[in-house]
Amino acid sequence: MDETACGQLDELVFFSVEPRPDGTLDGNRLKPAVIKRLGQLKEKYRIRLRLCIGGWERSAAFAVCTADDAARARFIGQMISFCQTHGFDGVDLDWEHPKGPAQQAAYTRLIVETKKAFTPLKLSVTAAIAGWQQLSPAAGEALDRIHLMSYDAEGRHSTLQQAQRDINRLRRAGIPAA
Repeated sequence: MDETACGQLDELVFFSVEPRPDGTLDGNRLKPAVIKRLGQLKEKYRIRLRLCIGGWERSAAFAVCTADDAARARFIGQMISFCQTHGFDGVDLDWEHPKGPAQQAAYTRLIVETKKAFTPLKLSVTAAIAGWQQLSPAAGEALDRIHLMSYDAEGRHSTLQQAQRDINRLRRAGIPAA
């Protein structure tokens, strides 16, 4: 990568760690040399580092670990430990995708509880959501930012009009514009 691109960034979201069903993190794909290099880039370019949790084909265990109070608490503790150990400024939760009311409620609990645990440590919490994905007002209120993946809709891929429709839908659902 051309590191000078970091001079144009304020934040870098690094993909990805998977949750396990017991609430621990699977970071086997993360190489220590890469994490060290990210720390160097953070310092040199004064960017924030955020760890993506989940994402494409790495979201299978969210449903199990968020449904159980002990596993969810362990998951939050593991995210805190990772961020503090490796100099990350927060996490980006990327559960693709909660199914049904029970999983949606568990996702809201995860977001709200993560934010509560992260705030005293000055860590931030964001979420990446699909343009069609529902997010409760409580979850939206707890997040520092939403990364809206407004693509893969029917028709043309990734249009400004689709992004505007997705943003308006979230706002009508009670997600704060800020």
